[in-house]
Amino acid sequence: MKIGIFCGDIPPPVFVDNLIRQLSNNHSVVLFGKMRTKKNPYSNSAVTIKNIGRTRLSRFIKAVGLIFKSLIMGIPIFQIINKLKCRCVNIGTILNQLSILLPMLTRRLDILHIQWAKSVVLYPELIHFKQYQIVVSLRGTHINISPLVNPTLAADYKKIFPLIDGFHAVSESLAKAGEKYGAAREKIHRIYPAVQDRIIYHYSKVVKSKSNTTRIISVGRHHWVKGYTFALDAMQKLQEMDIPFNYTIIASGVDREHLHFQIKDLGLTEKVSLINGMPHEKVLEEIKAADILLQPSFSEGIANTVLEAMAVGTLVISADTGGMGEVITSGKNGFLFKVRDVSSLVDCITKVVKLNPEQIQNIIQTGHESITSQHKLSNQGKAMEEFYSKIIHGLKK
Repeated sequence: MKIGIFCGDIPPPVFVDNLIRQLSNNHSVVLFGKMRTKKNPYSNSAVTIKNIGRTRLSRFIKAVGLIFKSLIMGIPIFQIINKLKCRCVNIGTILNQLSILLPMLTRRLDILHIQWAKSVVLYPELIHFKQYQIVVSLRGTHINISPLVNPTLAADYKKIFPLIDGFHAVSESLAKAGEKYGAAREKIHRIYPAVQDRIIYHYSKVVKSKSNTTRIISVGRHHWVKGYTFALDAMQKLQEMDIPFNYTIIASGVDREHLHFQIKDLGLTEKVSLINGMPHEKVLEEIKAADILLQPSFSEGIANTVLEAMAVGTLVISADTGGMGEVITSGKNGFLFKVRDVSSLVDCITKVVKLNPEQIQNIIQTGHESITSQHKLSNQGKAMEEFYSKIIHGLKK
């Protein structure tokens, strides 16, 4: 198959990167997006990168060349431009849109997988003038939050979703949420996020030594939905209870002083460390060294960080939100607490602190088995290939 992946930024997030690398073992993958680094992150010749362009001038030059290519290929470029005129304020905006749209519309593909639902609203011409079948991923914020706070986006989803050929839902809860915006149930395929096989098999069964100070870690991006401010409130309660702990937040992006202020205001400067991102392999080392991976998000599909923590042998405590209950059975392979409930989180942490090493290891081992049986990347790759084949076969019928 010739598979197109529209992911926005290149390199993409870990869970998209994992999928690309897995698919490229057996198929040709064309990656569309903006290169954020000078170095190509893919050594596999089966992966082709179509860089949208880093500057406005480079995008305009590409757009002009692609207009001529469209004419040669018989793509209805003038109809596309007329559509763009209805929503673009000037010729510069039209050319910018064409520089993003035309690399995909002029590429010979079997299927295009759009990773972010909001992209189909930003670039609806991909759907209206498609040259192949298109599938869209239903992921956390784009489905659970954005359309709730933006009625216009919700209305746009309801117009465009019925035109899409298939949907990839990362959890059952997101599949149900997608139906609210016009995604037909028979078009939705639930395929869980996955962890690289090498990470799973790198796991050691050696029992972690229990230290006097509980090491807690959270990993994600700087965004209110990740619940770090809520987690810090829980840390203050632990401090008041004289429970020895250290809490590390590794968050990419810009804090704009919110968390720094709260840490100082709550008197947690000696207990809490805030790190502005780090390479993925280093993050895995930090997670493995911790006693608890805390996922305090207010909304999630299924958090990849949780899956990786379970894979490398770190006990997980997660908010019971989105699809997290599809991964964790509280008390068996991790723990769940009520969303936004500080007391519930504190209870979970104190419960874990009181467990003996054997109890902790049993939960960790069960968690690892959950990942092995349900979240291996090789299995996800096969499931995605079958999903694509069904969509393409439907087109040919």
